[in-house]
Amino acid sequence: GGVDIHTHVAGAGSQEQLAQAELTGMLYGQMGYSTLLDPALYPAQSSPAHKLAQKIPQTDKGFLAILSPQAEALRLIEKKDWSALKNFISRIVTGSMAHSLKLVNPGGEVSPYSGIDKRLDRFSVTPRSMITAVADVVTSLSLPHPLHLHLNDTGTTAGYKTAIATIGLLEGREVHIPHMQFSTYGEKDKKVISMAPKVADEINANKNVSIDIGQVIFGSTVTITADNELAQRLRHVTGNSGHNIEAGHGCAFYMTQYEYSSASVMNSMQWTAGLELALLVNDPWQVFISTDHPNGGLFTAYPYIINLLMNKDFRDEEFSRIHPKAQNNSPLKNISREYSLYEIAIATRCGPARRLGLANKGTLKTCADADIAIYKKGDDFDGMFRNPAWVIKGGEIIVKDGKTVKRVEGKMFQLANQERD
Repeated sequence: GGVDIHTHVAGAGSQEQLAQAELTGMLYGQMGYSTLLDPALYPAQSSPAHKLAQKIPQTDKGFLAILSPQAEALRLIEKKDWSALKNFISRIVTGSMAHSLKLVNPGGEVSPYSGIDKRLDRFSVTPRSMITAVADVVTSLSLPHPLHLHLNDTGTTAGYKTAIATIGLLEGREVHIPHMQFSTYGEKDKKVISMAPKVADEINANKNVSIDIGQVIFGSTVTITADNELAQRLRHVTGNSGHNIEAGHGCAFYMTQYEYSSASVMNSMQWTAGLELALLVNDPWQVFISTDHPNGGLFTAYPYIINLLMNKDFRDEEFSRIHPKAQNNSPLKNISREYSLYEIAIATRCGPARRLGLANKGTLKTCADADIAIYKKGDDFDGMFRNPAWVIKGGEIIVKDGKTVKRVEGKMFQLANQERD
């Protein structure tokens, strides 16, 4: 069964998510996905988020707790009180009934930022020192998933430099960086361009890093973010059309509608950047398929993305439809790589399961969870992955020929009840 390592389906506990909970589970199940990780749970939102997640059928679900309030963590880092920091983070994860920890925009909750070396307001601490301290604590706690790190400068033309600098400062520390496509932008001649190839080179040189791509899909979607700085930019771009969802400690998610268009140079560049990452990161155990649902687009686009990665002719056809300026600035047309079925299995199953520390997922070994998707092999990869012949959840057939035949309740996985890999 498929494992989605980064999808926003319940963490905000919003009415929008509640209304879609049943449909979300059914659609995931119909594609052969059986396990979902929501990476954005504020501790104060734990109870409503868990209740919402339990309404999503056909799948097992887990959360990552967001480190908040950051001011408390920064105070302890400033004092170098590592024992207290460890206890603070442990309480956040266990108290939220989460699986592991996410750090969003390090330092950005207390101070506007640029890069990772600017001293934060009110603290003798930089984002650099915060990232290393928190990564070390997550490792020392033996959490099943390494630090899930939403980078500084996400969505800006400083993003790729910050991404490369952050990977460098980790010095071998294990980390997962989500929606990396949004951190690959640079600038040339006052125009925004993709620097995904340079970011991919850095990932290839650092086996401690895994990413999910955050692929952009053309069409209408909704964005939701806990990154204050990114929220401010979205307000500017969308004319302040969204709204906040309060999450305690003065924190909030920002949600707004957004339209990705192939007629836009910027959106076309975002589309190419995600595919460049997926194709130029050599090891499929380091790069996983995602849309950062719903930020880059809906998870229902996964079969389309798989088709783009497995079929160069189809990819070239889609590439020909994007804005000409984006075509001229992208190496995508010259990338000949096509994913094999084996590599797709890793990027959508084995890889994210192993990275999450879910020993009984993403495998057919004895005593593994009986979550199995069976596809009719063919040349139409979109149709193949969109309509499984059978989907089995916990040993029960729930889908035949892409149609739901049984509704089952999934399990919640969290730190307290996990077998460690």
